[in-house]
Parts: sequence; C-alpha cells; structure tokens
Amino acid sequence: MAKTSLPQQVILFKSSHPEQKVLKECLEKWEIKYIEAEVFAKIPNPQIIEKTPCAIAIIEDEKGVEFLRSIMHFFPWTQRIMLAEKPGVSLLETAINRAHVNYFIKLPLSEESLKKYLIKANRRFNAYMLPLHKFQALSDVTKDLIEDNLRFKMEAEKDALTGLLNRRSFNIYMENFWLSFFKNQELFALAMLDIDHFKLVNDRYGHPVGDIVLKNFGKVLQENLRKSQDFAFRIGGEEFALLSKGLTKEFMASYVERILNIIRALKISADSHVVTFTFSAGVADATQVNAPQELVHIADNALYQAKNGGRNRIVIYNKTLQQPSK
Repeated sequence: MAKTSLPQQVILFKSSHPEQKVLKECLEKWEIKYIEAEVFAKIPNPQIIEKTPCAIAIIEDEKGVEFLRSIMHFFPWTQRIMLAEKPGVSLLETAINRAHVNYFIKLPLSEESLKKYLIKANRRFNAYMLPLHKFQALSDVTKDLIEDNLRFKMEAEKDALTGLLNRRSFNIYMENFWLSFFKNQELFALAMLDIDHFKLVNDRYGHPVGDIVLKNFGKVLQENLRKSQDFAFRIGGEEFALLSKGLTKEFMASYVERILNIIRALKISADSHVVTFTFSAGVADATQVNAPQELVHIADNALYQAKNGGRNRIVIYNKTLQQPSK
C-alpha cells in the first residue's frame, strides 16, 4: 500500500503503557506527526485537530475511553483506534458505547495491523470530509439560507408548556458553547434550577395550578434573559437550566440571585388560590471542568447541596475544595 495513503497526522492519548513507545516509533518511522495529550481539553490548536483523520488510545481504564469519547463528541469524523491487552467486557462495552471506537487492535502492537487501520481511517475520514468541502464551496447566500433553516429548526425545539427551549436543545447549546470555549476561550456558565417542593404544589392545588406555576417560572426566566447571551431551558418536570455567555460562576450566581428575588416576591392567583414558591440552584462555569458533561454534573452537585442545605438558595460549586460552597 502506498505510503501516501497514510494520514499525515494523528491525535495520541498520552499513556505510560510500554507499548506507547512502540506506537510512537511506528508513527515516526512512517513520518506521521502526532499530537499527544492526556486529556482532550489540553490539546493545542483545535483548528488543526478538526482536520486530523485519526485518534489513537492505548486503553487501560476509562481515561483512555473518555479521551476518545471527547474526540468523537466534538470531531465525529475523526476515526478512533483503540489498543488494549485484555480489556474486560465492561471496559470494552464502555469504549464501544461511549466512544464509538472504529477499530480495535490487540496488544502487543502489530505494525501491519496499525498501518492497515490507519490507511482505512484516513480513507473514511476523507470520504466524510468531502461533503463538508462541497458545503464550504457554496455561495454565501446559500450558506446563510442553510444556517437560517438550522436556526429555525432549533428554535422550534421548545417545551410546549413554558415556551422555553427543551432538553434536546439544551444538549445542542451545551455542546456549541463548549466548542466555542475550547476553540476560542469564550467563557460561559451554567445554572441548574429546581422548583422547591413542587410536588406539594401539585398535591395541594392540583396539576393545573402546578402547570400555571411552571408557566410563570418560565415567563420570569424568559423576561430576564440578555438577548443572544442567556438561554433558558426546561429540562423536565420542575427542573430548569440557564446557560450564559461571558459569565464567571460568581456573576452567574448574582444573576440567578436576582431571578430568585423576583420569584420570592411573585404571587400567583390560580383557582381562587394565591400560590408562592421558590427555587434552588447550583452554579458552575466552564473553567472548572474538562468536558461539558462534567459541567452538568458539578452544577447538579451544587444544586443538590442547595436543596440539602434548606432550599431557596444558590450554591456555587467550589472545585478547589471538591465540594459545593455557598
């Protein structure tokens, strides 16, 4: 097979495994450049990464899986090669389900197998990229029309009751925010919100009144968004989320505190009842994590601490202390 069929560059998970040296020696012998990092967020120059055909990881635990998963998450066209000695069924299933590995090579490393899969990966990558190259060649007017269509589709993905964006939209926005942060260091913050004792509202006044509470909460959130900077979502039930561009966790907490004060003063008239309510919130920002799902996780942890600490409050996740702090 021709040497030109090999990729010019690969992304390499940094490992202390003895076969890592063999792997790098093969790449150097074939004059393939490699970018080596132990976590995805530490890879330099993402503009080059998104043009890299292949990512390789020697997997001994879930760190290698997470590395490939992050590659798949942000650059799905980059092919993923997994190397392992005797991976347990659980780890292998995790790699397949989470990272969607394209190829598996059993260690010790076979140069023949590695070269074969690198050539396949390069060929598939180029096949995936061809439509993108054609897209980039379209006129500006056509591209604007396509982008508008995508935006309208996203705007349609709203929660029917509150009019806020729904969980699916939340996942899309989160990934886009994270990619902007990773590529351009565009900071953003996340707040996870949960209405306090919402089940009691439903039990005491009935679900129609509960729906009115949800609608009013959604209205308050919507009315306090900065245009093109803040986005509100109904995740499900009484759970909501806010994503804000350009805010640190401290400024996000102040922003949410203002909304909480509005809610505290709100009196809702429904079915001859006057209903009041509060919410709890957990806050974090992108600088505290290495992946978007981690940001959701620590904001959820902070929310749990807020509810566990008495509700009707906001907790900022403190990474240094490894626990939320008010």
